[in-house]
Amino acid sequence: MKNGFKAAIFDLDGTLVTTDLSHAHGIIRRTLHELGIHHFPEEAVKEFWYRADRGTVIRDYFNAPVDAFWNLFHLYDLPKSRAAATHSYPDVAILYAYKKQGYKLGVFTSSQPAVAALELALVHVPFDVVVCAHPSLGIPYKPHPGGIYHCLEKLQVQSHQAIFVGNGQEDIEAAQRAQVHDVYLDRGEYIFPQLHPTSTITSLHGLDHFL
Repeated sequence: MKNGFKAAIFDLDGTLVTTDLSHAHGIIRRTLHELGIHHFPEEAVKEFWYRADRGTVIRDYFNAPVDAFWNLFHLYDLPKSRAAATHSYPDVAILYAYKKQGYKLGVFTSSQPAVAALELALVHVPFDVVVCAHPSLGIPYKPHPGGIYHCLEKLQVQSHQAIFVGNGQEDIEAAQRAQVHDVYLDRGEYIFPQLHPTSTITSLHGLDHFL
């Protein structure tokens, strides 16, 4: 196979599917209201949605207790509420071609399992493994590489035989820590000033350089 790669692992949100920021805004507002916080800077929603250090955003932008925020956020961020605001990117169709060529495909996401199931149903790609971060089960959130290691084990490939594709700083950091080839998918939705990916593409079609 090209470049010795046998597998490709993908982030989910912002990489294979996109969710309108209006959904994030509504969930965040509801969460903060529950915590007695009724005003927050509008630009903080985009910071929260795309940045890796979301705990810092919650604390410094929303002035909210981090653990209490997450407990409520996950309570309200349900598949039913996401369904109308989420759709797959058109370029995910190319993954079928890679699958037919014999590449193994995986997903590692920080989304809750129920949300991930909804989003994967929109993609319609038969992934060989799907891993959702679940710290209590030993799979920490990105940028910890544990979820990528789990994918590699299930796919039965070595780190140098896989690429990881994501749209965020935590994706690139997790891939680099796992020593897989990191590919930043820049969909033009957010600028990461401290991002230093090994490779950058602007569409999933750009994976033809690797697969």
